[in-house]
Amino acid sequence: MKKLPVFLWIIGLMVASCSKKDEPVPVSGTVTLDSRMYFNSETQNYYMYGFDFDLAKKVKYERMVSGAGTDLVLSALPGVGEGPEGGYFTSPHNEEAFYLAGSFGSSEDAGDFYHSLQSFALPVFDEWANPVLPDQVWIIQTKEMTYAKLWIRSVEVAGPSGDEYVECSFEWTYQPDGSMFFPE
Repeated sequence: MKKLPVFLWIIGLMVASCSKKDEPVPVSGTVTLDSRMYFNSETQNYYMYGFDFDLAKKVKYERMVSGAGTDLVLSALPGVGEGPEGGYFTSPHNEEAFYLAGSFGSSEDAGDFYHSLQSFALPVFDEWANPVLPDQVWIIQTKEMTYAKLWIRSVEVAGPSGDEYVECSFEWTYQPDGSMFFPE
């Protein structure tokens, strides 16, 4: 008899977890990527974290593994001295990914432009977003021919001396249906 309340409690948890509805994937947000490399002892390859717009989250990107993919990866620009000077974006296996829609002198101007950018005509896309600087607004075309707009909020060199990496924070808005009109 003492076990009945515990049993009922467990059944209640199971029912509650089964009735949970899937949350919709966000189409906008803020994320920070960095250029750090990690070692995968199973595959004997290095990997880093990129960003996948369809999943709206950071994903592991292992360049040498077949099928590994992501929409956006941050890499470090080599500096004159030791350590990186800044960063740039690439989109693995996508040679027509980036368009610089605007570069601004203040966060206020960049934010106003980013928030008012509701649609765009098809521009000529480049393979890299280079260099990535604060208060830039980029449009990215994914391999699946969907689009996102990015507002670069910050780009910083971080980490201990001799092991520096680049960190970039950006706001993003994704258009998953492939149209050139961004959701509000």
